[in-house]
Amino acid sequence: MTTGQPAAEAFQAIRKACVRILSAAAIGLIFVGMIIPTSASAAECTDTWVGSAEGTWATAADWSTGKAPTATTVACIGSGKKVNVTSGPVEVGMVEGEGSLGLSNTLELKGTSEASVIGGLTMFFGSVLRGPGTLDISGSLNWKEDAYMRGAGSTVILPGAMATTAEMTGSYERIEGRRFVNEGTLTAAA
Repeated sequence: MTTGQPAAEAFQAIRKACVRILSAAAIGLIFVGMIIPTSASAAECTDTWVGSAEGTWATAADWSTGKAPTATTVACIGSGKKVNVTSGPVEVGMVEGEGSLGLSNTLELKGTSEASVIGGLTMFFGSVLRGPGTLDISGSLNWKEDAYMRGAGSTVILPGAMATTAEMTGSYERIEGRRFVNEGTLTAAA
């Protein structure tokens, strides 16, 4: 053996050990990735808004199933779309999407297995958001005067989202039993 040979053999042994360790680590990460999802998945849509950029919830032809969503439906509203709840009360399992809702009547969220997530919500005079389901708002909430949040569920303004309220005058309660969680920005009119 020459003097350089033990060093070369030691280097090769260390190299092989490192390759085995890295291979085992990679296999471990793949295994963990198969078990633990990297992000939460949204509920599977069972009825999707296919109408124009803005329309009315009750218009059956504007939904992919040809009928308005019901208490067991996961209603999906895509980006750039606004669906207005003008008659009701309306019951829906969940609402999903980057689009928005306009409430001038009552919307009841029935699903409790996971939170509904919507880009925007505007609550007009006399409207009611109620039910046991949680609604996460990822973009904006515009909460007009004399609009109500009721029931056992929660309304959550997500980080990066913005909520604004109209001037709250009168003696009416606006939140009745429902939790309101602000993780974003809340601007309350005086």
